[in-house]
Amino acid sequence: MTAVALPSVPPHSPLMPEGVWPSLTDPRHRRFVQHWAEQRAANQDGWGLMAPRSAIDPMALRACLPHLWIYRWDPARQDFICTLAGEAVNQAWGFSIIGRTTYEVMGAENGPLVRARYLAVLGIPAIQCSRKPIEPHDGIHKRSTRIILPLCDGEGAPYGVLGMTLYDYDPYREADKPVQTMPEVELYGCAGLPRTPPE
Repeated sequence: MTAVALPSVPPHSPLMPEGVWPSLTDPRHRRFVQHWAEQRAANQDGWGLMAPRSAIDPMALRACLPHLWIYRWDPARQDFICTLAGEAVNQAWGFSIIGRTTYEVMGAENGPLVRARYLAVLGIPAIQCSRKPIEPHDGIHKRSTRIILPLCDGEGAPYGVLGMTLYDYDPYREADKPVQTMPEVELYGCAGLPRTPPE
């Protein structure tokens, strides 16, 4: 099989200090990262930087499934294409994002930024954490807490990114925005993560 060639990693946020996992308050996010870390540890004789796409077990992530999504890197299109999106994700967007590129989902303004961030996650590789308010298009204010993890194929080549987004909706909120509890983007380099999964 021909190795997947990625574009060079675009400029990105500085990496967080080594030796720690992201601080995750929601038990679904913790389980999500734990499962990925367990599969990563089983990859490449016990120390892989990424988890294989085929090792992600839906049954182990039952509580997370409505919030999961996967974008696979497509070398021909030089973009990421959504191959999986849970019910809560499609509901938040207002349409099914499966089969669409980052440009098609995020639009011409945000598509390049999202593509660059996914390339950083896959190319470094790294875990990305973010929390941000979302400007309403439907009159309902939302905020999202998002974790993005890198995936490889069965031979260890870059495959794409696995994400989990939890959305908070507040139909009664006025124009004020929710307070952010973390920087918009945190990146944790996989090479510097602890070898044991987070608790």
